[in-house]
Order: sequence, then structure tokens, then C-alpha cells
Amino acid sequence: MLFLGGKNTTTQQLAQFVCAAASLVSPPLLGILSRVYPLCSWDNLDFLSTYRSVFQTGDRKGYIAGTKNPLFKPRSNWFDVCCEVETGSVISARPDDYKSQHYYKDDTEFIEYVVSAL
Repeated sequence: MLFLGGKNTTTQQLAQFVCAAASLVSPPLLGILSRVYPLCSWDNLDFLSTYRSVFQTGDRKGYIAGTKNPLFKPRSNWFDVCCEVETGSVISARPDDYKSQHYYKDDTEFIEYVVSAL
């Protein structure tokens, strides 16, 4: 999962999104904290070494990361889900698969609520 901050998103806010998402799934998903990257950049792409797409492999290993660099967004082969913090939009690497799921509307409403509460 990738959180994409915009021009008006502070680094602190971005890190809070990443850590909050990790808190939602930890401790039930053991080992997730070692795959949390609050701020990623082109200088260090180590987080990609933990990534195996759920869509491609059925494996549940991955990462939760944040970045302010918009160049990460078109690289959909690097994430399963990208949450744009400023707009509240949720982008799936495989939108047809994601949008057909019953939880798509709930996920979209939830991220919009979170963003509006900031």
C-alpha cells in the first residue's frame, strides 16, 4: 500500500497515515512493522524488495509506504493500492478487480472521511 502526499501534505502527516495504516493491521499480521516505510524516495527503494503483489502471486507480503513524489503513482507495478492523501482517491493497480469487489465503495468513503478529518 502506497500513500501519496501532495504539495500541501507535510512529511509528518504522510508518516502519520502510514503508521496509522500499519496500526490497523498490527499485531494480527505479524512482521508488518518491518515492512513499514513512512517516507520513501528515489534515493532508497529498499521497500520494493519486500513487495510481491497480491494480484500477481496471491501472496500477502508487501509494504506500507509513503511518498510525496508524484513519479511513484504511474508505477502501478510497485503497489496494489495507492491512496492519494490530498484528494482522498484510492487507486488500485488492477482497478477492474478492485472496483468489482463489494468493499470498493466502503474503502473510498473511508479514505475520504479520514482526509476530511485532517
